[in-house]
Amino acid sequence: STLHLVRETVDESLFEKIEKLLRIRNKLILNKSITSKLEAIFQTDYVEISLKIITETEVEKNIKASEESQFLFFIQHTLLDFITMHEYKLPKVLAQDMSKRSYIVECLSPILRSFRNAFPEIRYEWIKKDVKSIRDACNMFAINIRIQKTDLLVLRLSDATEILHIEVSGPLYKPEKKHIVGDVKKLLIMAVCNLCRILVNNFDCPIEIAKKVRLYCIQAIGDKLILFVISLVDKKKYLAIELALCIIPFLLKTIECYTRIFNFFKIIRNEFIEQEKLLEKIYSFVPLINDNTSDL
Repeated sequence: STLHLVRETVDESLFEKIEKLLRIRNKLILNKSITSKLEAIFQTDYVEISLKIITETEVEKNIKASEESQFLFFIQHTLLDFITMHEYKLPKVLAQDMSKRSYIVECLSPILRSFRNAFPEIRYEWIKKDVKSIRDACNMFAINIRIQKTDLLVLRLSDATEILHIEVSGPLYKPEKKHIVGDVKKLLIMAVCNLCRILVNNFDCPIEIAKKVRLYCIQAIGDKLILFVISLVDKKKYLAIELALCIIPFLLKTIECYTRIFNFFKIIRNEFIEQEKLLEKIYSFVPLINDNTSDL
């Protein structure tokens, strides 16, 4: 029924694009070698699981770093952190009545930190950071949008561009509908302002390339993480669509949830790589300044 409504409100080419994105949503994209390693780890008894994590994810030191070796590094440190958190807990479960900030620190930051350490092309600004893109958009277009703060800001290290915003919608055990809806609106505003800032700085970029620029948001609702992407589809029209979803485990025995978490971050990683390539293409359209001063 949702797709039928979408078909009625957009043109055919855009509908096909949306349908394609919805079809691949939450698709498992981890390669077979990774999933096999994870299965072997999750089937291991608790007393031996730390050693199993290390042996399954260890990469020879003299081998040049690759996407897979870096992703294995991410897996290793994320899982070891999760196991360590439960080492002396009885029962082996995290408190589900923790506050929003405790949830960010205890549950989300270990995963995000391991991801950043594995792929250091990004950097983080933690806990209620001002979103610079909104201020820039206000200055560019002489409009007045209330400056927003986000729970976590992810920036590309090479040019300090905001590429992902993360919002945790209220306390874990009792997210409020008002808070959830408010965070959705806030994430969309931040993403659109950031997209406008990127495109304004690259006016020479062809429109078909501009439409491929994508920005990302993660909203945490209860124990769920939802990844969605925002892009330009037409004049003053933007598309926001869900790409993936995963669940943060609180019990040691639900460690298998990490397969979907790693898939979630593999999707993010692939998207970041594609956007980096697109950025190079966009920059190639910027006219170069002639350094020959004899013509001045």
